[in-house]
Formats: sequence, structure tokens, C-alpha cells
Amino acid sequence: EKQVKHVESIEKKESEFEKNKILFNKEKESISKEISVLEDALKILVDELKEKGEDNLIKVNSDIGSINSSLRELDRISSLNKEEGIKLQKQRDEIAISKRNIESEKMRQENFDDNFLNQLNLQTDDLTLKHKLSRKKLSDAAGESGEFPKQSIKLNAELESIKNQINPLE
Repeated sequence: EKQVKHVESIEKKESEFEKNKILFNKEKESISKEISVLEDALKILVDELKEKGEDNLIKVNSDIGSINSSLRELDRISSLNKEEGIKLQKQRDEIAISKRNIESEKMRQENFDDNFLNQLNLQTDDLTLKHKLSRKKLSDAAGESGEFPKQSIKLNAELESIKNQINPLE
């Protein structure tokens, strides 16, 4: 009886072992399927990542090319602007020199005109006074002789000449 119980116990354990074995195999298959699915998902992810990486690499290379092209254009524009700046600076310097020359000439003319006009006014006043004195003296000395009109005409002509010189300067 002991042996029968022992055999029954062994058979029972064997039956449980078989059930466990079947469960283990089912779980093993299930785990294998999950591993296969995960490996496939990993492959898909790796492929997508590679594709995105290649796309990003292509985009980055394209951006670098665009930047290089922009840099060359900016260098070209910079060179043109530098040349234009040099021309403008030269023109500015020439304008400044012309301005100084014009101001200098203006100052010289203003000083010249004032001095010259003052001299002419003094000469005119002096000649007018001389003319009046001469006229009086001639009138007294010549009387009605005819010398007086000749001297008067000469002095009047000189006075008119000086006035003509003064008027264009004013």
C-alpha cells in the first residue's frame, strides 16, 4: 500500500509535471512570439531612425550649402558696399574741400569788397569836394570866359567814371 501510494504520488507529480511542462511550453511560445514582435518593432524603429537621420543629414547638408551660398553673396555685397563707401568718402572729402575753398573765397571777397568800396567812397567824396572847390575857383577866376565849362565837363566825366566803377561792385 505504501508503494501504491507512492506510485500514485509519483503519477500525480508526473501529471503535474506534464501540466507544468505544457504551461511552460505555452508560455515559452508566448514569450518567443513577444520577442519576435519586439524584434520586428525594434527593426522598424531602427529603420525609421535611420531614415529620419538620413533625412536630417540631407537637410543639414542642404542648409549648410544654402548658408555657404548666402555667405558668398554677403561677401560680394560687402565688397561692393566697401567700394561704394570708398567712393562716397572720396566725394565727401572733395565736397568738404570745395566748401572750405568757397568759404575762403567768400571771406576774401567780403573783405575785399568792404575795403575797396570804402576806398572808392572816400575817393568819390574827395573828388566831389575837389570838384566843388574847382568849380568855385574856376567860376571866380574864369568868370564867363569859357574855360569854366571845359573844366566842369572834364571833372563831371571823371566823377561819372568813378560812379560807374562803384555801382557794379554794390
